[in-house]
Amino acid sequence: CLLMQRYSPIIFQFDQLLPISKGGTNAEINLCLACGNSNNVKSEETECFDPITEKIVPIFNPRTNIWNEHFEWSEGGAT
Repeated sequence: CLLMQRYSPIIFQFDQLLPISKGGTNAEINLCLACGNSNNVKSEETECFDPITEKIVPIFNPRTNIWNEHFEWSEGGAT
């Protein structure tokens, strides 16, 4: 969500880009910092349903995707 830790009431968590349950590791290349709220909702999912294309697509990867191509800010926050 591009929120900085200093503005979050929840401490950011390390998240595996590819969860351990799906063959990932705790190697630095597979870790990113994630907002606790987002990370808890995502859990170990790596794909989701895209209502626009009606296809299963990979979840955003901060190492390979560009935030502004996947999200935009709205009055209620990022969407």
